Amino acid sequence: MGVSQADKKSMKEISFAQAQQAGPVSCEDALAIYDALEPIDTDFMLGAWKGEGFATGHPLDGVLERCHWHGKRFDSAEHVHPLVFRKASGKLTTVKPMNYRGKTSATMSYDNLPINDVFRKVDDNTVLGIMDLKGMKQPFFFVLRRDDR
Repeated sequence: MGVSQADKKSMKEISFAQAQQAGPVSCEDALAIYDALEPIDTDFMLGAWKGEGFATGHPLDGVLERCHWHGKRFDSAEHVHPLVFRKASGKLTTVKPMNYRGKTSATMSYDNLPINDVFRKVDDNTVLGIMDLKGMKQPFFFVLRRDDR
C-alpha cells in the first residue's frame, strides 16, 4: 500500500522559523521540530527570558499571554523563577513562594500537578520549550528568547 499525497504532505518537515510564520502547527509537527533541535545544559539557560506561545491547538494556547506572562528567569541552577509576569504598571513580578498564614514554610504537594519544562536550543538566544504535565494528553509548547533588560 502506497503513501497518499496527503500523508506525504503531513510528513513534510517544517522548520522552527516556518512554524513561527505559519501560525498553529500540529502537535506532531511541533514534536518533530523539537526532536530535531539540540539539547542544552543548565548554564545555557542562566539569565532572563521573554516568553511567547507556540500554538499547536493545545487548550493552554494563549492562556499565559492573557495573564500578562513575561517569561522565565534562571538566577542559578538551584534558583529559578518559572513564571515572570508584567504588572499593569509595567514592572516585572515573579510568583512568590507559597505563603500560609503569613509565613513561608516547607509544604507537601500531592502528585496531581507534577510539571517539567524541558528546553531545546533553536539558536544562541532562542529555545523551544515543552511543558510536560503528568496526565496531559498533549505537551504544551512555548518559546523563550533572551531578555537583555
